[in-house]
Amino acid sequence: MENISLNKSLLVALQFFAFSVQAYWSGGVALGAHLQALNVAAVFTAVQVASLLAFGLLADRVAPKQLLVISAGLFSIGAVALFGGTLPWIVAGQALSGAAAGSMVVIFAAANRHTADDDRSYAMRRLVGFVWFGIGFGQIVGHAVLERFGLTGFAATSLVGAMVIVVVVAKLPDLPRPPRMIPESIRARFSPAFGLTLVISFLAAASGSVLQTRVPFLFEENSSVLTFLICVAAGGGVWVSRRRRFQQRNESGILSASLAVIGIGFLVPTSTDNPWAIGSAFFLIGMMIAIGDACFQSIIGIVSRPSSTAMSIGILLTVATGGKLVATLLAKSPSSFAAAAFISFIAAFLAILLYTRVETHIRPNN
Repeated sequence: MENISLNKSLLVALQFFAFSVQAYWSGGVALGAHLQALNVAAVFTAVQVASLLAFGLLADRVAPKQLLVISAGLFSIGAVALFGGTLPWIVAGQALSGAAAGSMVVIFAAANRHTADDDRSYAMRRLVGFVWFGIGFGQIVGHAVLERFGLTGFAATSLVGAMVIVVVVAKLPDLPRPPRMIPESIRARFSPAFGLTLVISFLAAASGSVLQTRVPFLFEENSSVLTFLICVAAGGGVWVSRRRRFQQRNESGILSASLAVIGIGFLVPTSTDNPWAIGSAFFLIGMMIAIGDACFQSIIGIVSRPSSTAMSIGILLTVATGGKLVATLLAKSPSSFAAAAFISFIAAFLAILLYTRVETHIRPNN
């Protein structure tokens, strides 16, 4: 399938779907924190990991809108389950929502397939920007609704969010099915550059997620507000980046630079206790993480075959989730920021190696 020029209506619809999904997910995280029940967030994450691979496999074979209709239905049923009020119903609702959240693979794969090379970098930055807006919005609204209206109010808000997702999916234009997959070996389907991208993604997620896990410990009652502001700044920084011609070697170069800046940012809390300095460093780290996320999605469009784009994105996001789980272990260590800085610098070095691989990499035609 040949890429087409950037479809603005498609991109706008995908942006709002990404925003809605991430807001819904972030609200679920706030719910787990409010109930002080780790299994709520853990169930969501565990089911989402499995659904990322499932949606990745299906998105290489089924038209995107069909999969997003299924996702919207799962979100709606999950929201209704929250009205049960008891922990089993809440866990069931979050499990259904986690399954639906795997459809983010479909979003990125659709944008990757249906935009021309010249527009792909721009499209990915816009999508990632809305993802970060959604995380910040869900975090702040979830906490506010739970504190003021309790679980019933949160369930009603979740149902409204699910209805928004349904409307957005209904507005999506019909897209053709992905190209028919040609039977081939795993080695032929995934290049060495793709494997290196996965390693970097794991390390980047492990270091970057330390920011999310440590903010509540450092800023306590102001943590939700600070997280919201960081997400908005990060999303805004990557969303307003100027549209420019997609260049293969630039993406891995930008990724390396952003990871190096993240490493430097994590060194700030190790050298000062000034909350303003630490807060400024966190804002910078958030923006660099968002830029890195967009670079990863663009790089996948280079190092994977068109017939395996969605599966490649699903694997990438699953590996990144594994890195986030490592971050929860790092957060318990008093030297977590130093460890995150060290991991970031390693990832930046590997991104330089990826720069040399991507520079000469030619994306296959089938």
